[in-house]
Amino acid sequence: MSAIMLLMIIGVLIGVCSQMVLKSGLKQTGELKLDKISAIPVIILKLLTNRLVVFGLLLSGFAAFFWLVVLSRKDLSFGYPLAGAIFYIFLFIASWLILKENITLTKILGTVIISMGIIILIKGG
Repeated sequence: MSAIMLLMIIGVLIGVCSQMVLKSGLKQTGELKLDKISAIPVIILKLLTNRLVVFGLLLSGFAAFFWLVVLSRKDLSFGYPLAGAIFYIFLFIASWLILKENITLTKILGTVIISMGIIILIKGG
């Protein structure tokens, strides 16, 4: 595995962890309702006082650092679809295993198709 692929996978794994932490934090805060503009400061305060949300945002920033390193070395037209597809697959698995989200045959089929796309991208890379 190349160094750039390793950096991409590390960034993706950190990004997936950030999404798991953010989702857990949002389960604590409850549904956010943005029905009027005046609700924005209330929502921001609610989010910034939740430790899991703040930690998830920090993890997202850390993942972005790895993405910038990858982006500095690879074409955007190659790196973004590849990272996005890898991210989706890891997030799909983590959502099922950690968050116990419902997995349907359609979701599995879509993930298989995305996986085939990753293989084509890597081979043509």
